Amino acid sequence: MKIITEKDIEYVANLARLEVSADEMPEVVDKMEHIVELAHKLSEVSTGEVKPCELSTDLYNVFREDVVRPSFSQEEILANAPTKAGGCYAVPQTFE
Repeated sequence: MKIITEKDIEYVANLARLEVSADEMPEVVDKMEHIVELAHKLSEVSTGEVKPCELSTDLYNVFREDVVRPSFSQEEILANAPTKAGGCYAVPQTFE
């Protein structure tokens, strides 16, 4: 029994702004069917004894200490800017 239909693929392709030709449709349907079957297999895995957020390693909080260090000056940061305005990078306007 097919879980994924061509209509489903057309709907998802429209949402994703993709074009799927009639020639490609059977292959895409088969691939999506396979993906859904693999996802369904995950429901068969027994996870009853796995603790939530269980890690596979003994690592805990591997972040480095946050150390305050000197930074670049505004002049150094803007030195290679192609255009600047008011002490900032000037970029083309994107909205009116």
